[in-house]
Amino acid sequence: MNKMTNEITIPSPYPYPSKPKVNVDVRRNGIESAYVVAPFDKAKEVLENAGYRIISLEENAQLRIQEGLDSDISKFGNYVREGFIYTPLTNKRLITKRSPIINYPQEAVYSNEHRQDFCLSREQLEEALSDSIEQNDEAVYRASFSEHPIMRFSFGDIAEAYKDFLPKDFWETGFQCYGGDYTISVPARKSILNVPGNFALPIARQIRFPGIQEKRQALFETSGKTLGFDGRVRGIKNIPREVTK
Repeated sequence: MNKMTNEITIPSPYPYPSKPKVNVDVRRNGIESAYVVAPFDKAKEVLENAGYRIISLEENAQLRIQEGLDSDISKFGNYVREGFIYTPLTNKRLITKRSPIINYPQEAVYSNEHRQDFCLSREQLEEALSDSIEQNDEAVYRASFSEHPIMRFSFGDIAEAYKDFLPKDFWETGFQCYGGDYTISVPARKSILNVPGNFALPIARQIRFPGIQEKRQALFETSGKTLGFDGRVRGIKNIPREVTK
């Protein structure tokens, strides 16, 4: 207890690393990308202090195409800028380009560290829904990849190029757009799927873009309640082209 304020300090069950390293692994064509392995809020802080912003799915896919299948950015997954929203009252699942966790990383990590999901206020939900698309469970195949609404939303104009970039064995079976744990928890550790009324709160999770060699059954994953653990978070920034020659 803090004797000066009478406030109780709750120690984190997942201590932050003291000095997370910025690992630069892409530097070409006026673009530099790096990743940090740390809890999400700490990794984001370290990247932003080094001049990076959290990378988007489209930017991440573009760099995979540029660097090739054998590059670290292609082989290994990382968190990206987009987020996942679940609204229990309407039972809707959405992908958003305006993840509330980007603006409230410490609150999200605190919730996860205490085995809870990050619950959203009405304002946070409205902001997230303003640039989002509803997610479904239908399988995605090579022939329809670049025309699939979620692929177009996520990868924009490079959806076709990313489809062609993926190796042949990636397409042996169809895959889901999203994979993850649907066991949602809110304060008091109650499942919102079973608790009525005020506990039916919308929640946000951060999207992770799995590496190609991971051979997941889903193109995207969510953080679950794991943002307090060390994870790979990727940033991107523009640099002078002469630096990358």
